[in-house]
Amino acid sequence: MREVWQQSLHHRSFVIGIILSSVMLSTGLVSLFWTPYSVELLDIPHKLKSASSTYWLGTDHFGRDVFSMLMVGAWNS
Repeated sequence: MREVWQQSLHHRSFVIGIILSSVMLSTGLVSLFWTPYSVELLDIPHKLKSASSTYWLGTDHFGRDVFSMLMVGAWNS
């Protein structure tokens, strides 16, 4: 088993897959305890804002924070 693991670490696609999976899992777990904004809250005055220090990835056409939706989506997937 150890030999298989060591051989797998030499394949670039395997390492990239492990890193991406770890990031998705970590993001999903963090979203259970913390999201910057509620994903259900509609905030029409802040619709379609670009990325800023307040909204890291901006907002959608309903004013919802895209970063918060991404975090919750990672957990759902």
